[in-house]
Amino acid sequence: LVRSGRIYEKKLRALYGPVLNTTTPLRVTIHGVCLKAGSILASTGSATYWGPNARLNTSRRVWGGQTSPRAELLSVWLAIKMAPAFKSLDISTRSEYVIRSVTYYAAANDACGWRCANGDILKRILALIKIR
Repeated sequence: LVRSGRIYEKKLRALYGPVLNTTTPLRVTIHGVCLKAGSILASTGSATYWGPNARLNTSRRVWGGQTSPRAELLSVWLAIKMAPAFKSLDISTRSEYVIRSVTYYAAANDACGWRCANGDILKRILALIKIR
């Protein structure tokens, strides 16, 4: 079990790159929501919350598929994109899907060319993490 954990860590480091610098992290809460899920009237939105009256607080309409998981991933992408690159980032989410997609499943999804649900956004998240 410990050995497989090290192999997994190694794969993530190879995928996302090393952590070169850590600072006191900026904290952001993200959320995505889908109204009328599963219907042709479905619509989704993504939001980032940095604190009361923070200038970085934002909400956006989601492009592409209209699902809650996609909205949650777009919120992560927005948070990483908006945060200053030189600051560590602490992203808070209730979404198990987001956590698993960006960590546990990332190496396998990368190996298959991101041909997975929401692969387009996952590739964008990967690219932003690599340049931070």
